[in-house]
Amino acid sequence: MIITISGKIGSGEKSVGRILATRLNLSHHSGGRFIRNIAEQKGIPLHEFTKMAEIDTSIDAELDQRIAEHGMTSDNFILDAKLGFHFIPHSVKVFLDGHFDERVRRRFSSDVRKELNVTVESVAKKLKQIHESDLKRFMNKYNVDFTDCANYDFVVDTTDLSLEESADKIEQYLKHL
Repeated sequence: MIITISGKIGSGEKSVGRILATRLNLSHHSGGRFIRNIAEQKGIPLHEFTKMAEIDTSIDAELDQRIAEHGMTSDNFILDAKLGFHFIPHSVKVFLDGHFDERVRRRFSSDVRKELNVTVESVAKKLKQIHESDLKRFMNKYNVDFTDCANYDFVVDTTDLSLEESADKIEQYLKHL
């Protein structure tokens, strides 16, 4: 079984993916971690790196190729990646959503532990910038809106759910497949 998890920033894609991978005894892969690693290796902040990806098509091409190849050569894994559903169309496609203010709160709590001088306003601005960059890039390159729920088999609103409760909902859905 291959499960792709997409979602808006702060909705819990990576964390829910990890929880599900552990519960279902599947390996877990993260497109976000991969792109962050590339940005870190180049010494470029993530928001700047995603802006660069709007112009430098080789960034997305490398990520896309790796995701598609993994989907064709491997099985029994969970991938959290914005376009995982697009590049692995035979996967069970899950989308996580949540109210913007709650997603900002979650990221703020996480970012405060990592960075100095972080404000709720700066996190909200950063989330909007990354989201707009992703939407623009994916529409221009693939004509795909990753936030369109019609692309998915199952959608979870994580606004009022813990990570575990979100994973519970997905597990319940998987039992009925």
